[in-house]
Amino acid sequence: MMKESTIASSKTESERARKRYIEVFSKIVAETDLYRLRTRVAYVQQSEETLSEKRKHCASFSAPSTVVAANHPIDKGVVDAFQNAMALLGGL
Repeated sequence: MMKESTIASSKTESERARKRYIEVFSKIVAETDLYRLRTRVAYVQQSEETLSEKRKHCASFSAPSTVVAANHPIDKGVVDAFQNAMALLGGL
């Protein structure tokens, strides 16, 4: 049979090991969460930059078209032909 002191010391050792395991595991989880957060922040910043670039790119198409339309008047015959075609399609 084991002595009571041996049983008590093995319980305290296992309790210490369990506490140490919890400390180490908690630290690993915290580091992993921090890494995930940094990755997520970087991804969101990159997505916002990409969206901003796309908006600028799309905005660049609308501005010159008004300038081109103002500088180059559209032929009246072309407009009439387009309106006739739309009227024919509308009658279907």
